[in-house]
Amino acid sequence: MLRQVDRISEARRERRVMADGIVPAIIWVVLFGGAFLTVGFTFFFGAENLRAQSLMTGALSILIFAGLLTVVEIDHPFAGTVKVGPEALVAVVKDFAETPPLR
Repeated sequence: MLRQVDRISEARRERRVMADGIVPAIIWVVLFGGAFLTVGFTFFFGAENLRAQSLMTGALSILIFAGLLTVVEIDHPFAGTVKVGPEALVAVVKDFAETPPLR
């Protein structure tokens, strides 16, 4: 029984570590650095119409921001507006409780 409790505790620790959703700092540096370089690169195109240049750069910036926001949301799966709730785990535990043990 103590081994089972130890396994359960270890599994819980593993789930907590996985739930943190840690993205390494170097990946954040690459993502944000790439975003700034990409947006900065658009100014080298030098469209003659300033309004068109601004709209294209703004649209690209919005797309990059949306991508980075998606990464941030995925990085924290159990928090925020879009999150994984406990309903699925509760349903599985309920199914296990209702299923008779195999002999």
